[in-house]
Amino acid sequence: MKMRSILAVGVAALSALCTSTCLAGGGCAGDFDGNNNVDGADLAVLLGAWGGPGADLDGSGSTDGADLAILLGAWGVCQSCGVGGDCCVPQFSPFCNDASCCETVCASDAFCCNVQWDNICATAALSACVNCAACGVPVAGDCCTAHENPYCNDGACCENVCATDSFCCNTQWDGICADEAVDLCGGLCAAPVCGGSANDCCAAGSGPGCNDAACCETVCATDTFCCTTSWDGVCAGEAADLCAGCFVCGSDSSGDCCVAHGNPFCNDATCCDTVCASDTWCCTNQWDSICADEAVELCGELCAPPVCGGSANDCCAAGSGPGCNDAACCETVCAADPFCCATSWDSVCAGEAVDLCAGCFGCGTDSTGDCCVAHANAYCNDATCCETVCAADPFCCNNSWDNICANEAATMCGTCG
Repeated sequence: MKMRSILAVGVAALSALCTSTCLAGGGCAGDFDGNNNVDGADLAVLLGAWGGPGADLDGSGSTDGADLAILLGAWGVCQSCGVGGDCCVPQFSPFCNDASCCETVCASDAFCCNVQWDNICATAALSACVNCAACGVPVAGDCCTAHENPYCNDGACCENVCATDSFCCNTQWDGICADEAVDLCGGLCAAPVCGGSANDCCAAGSGPGCNDAACCETVCATDTFCCTTSWDGVCAGEAADLCAGCFVCGSDSSGDCCVAHGNPFCNDATCCDTVCASDTWCCTNQWDSICADEAVELCGELCAPPVCGGSANDCCAAGSGPGCNDAACCETVCAADPFCCATSWDSVCAGEAVDLCAGCFGCGTDSTGDCCVAHANAYCNDATCCETVCAADPFCCNNSWDNICANEAATMCGTCG
């Protein structure tokens, strides 16, 4: 890099000698007619301007011997991208002979076009330019796929193929070369296990992987055996549970038996088998609303409404059967007393709901609010005070425990300090 810096300074100093006239015509000093070549025509221009400023190349204000020396030093074809030595090997001069490659390299490393096409530039060309392809160079292209240039990007495979078929390294890596790579390069060109296998993901097969890439990757993330050894019955079962494309009776992905869905089958194996035994459509075409209704009729309690929130029982009163109509209250009570959801929502359950649920209000329940403070609901939390006030003013237990009720509690109950 030190040598690069010295060269760059030298070129910058030399360039400072050249005015706008220097490059007015072409791409290098003295190319007055712009034909990318310093020749006799340009010499004639300089001699014709001798003594005046017309062909002043060194910025002295006069066309003289110094300008003639500059012109003669640049004699010949002007250098630029597309003109010069091989891009793939170092040169003493800047630029190289492949315009596209040259421009690509110089866009990231201007030194290569301003000073010298050195080893760093040539190395960059090997990575960036197709014409610099060689065995093992990334830009050469995939060994398993045909491409226009010779060589391919895997060194060992490339050399194996070219040892058999020199055309692939001398002319072009065509379809025949790609096929030879499949034959000669071991597993390099093997089809991907996931998506490239002929195995049906939903059934046991031979060898690893299956034909649905997304499903295969999902299963193998859980069970690597399926992608490294064999897609067996266990893998197929995992696919049935994990992949939307696998539908069988009892697989989680098949959908709720009690609800219509677009695919056949449903997630309860016994119910699914029962329904499909009477209506094959549900397992061959779609689990539609008719299938869901049949599940309600044929599958016992599977499709019964949920105990909590699905029961007609009022949570705040004794009812028949388990559960009540407020799911949150029901779950709170049943967490404390499972009998209420397993057997019957009796008066004990209703009393627990009054104590535990904000939706149940009665004299003495904690959720009703302080007797001495107005609140939107009826009743208050001191049973004796509540009953005393409501005996005198039923509004307080039928509608709302308002300011009047709170004042009556202060007067009648002796508990509002």
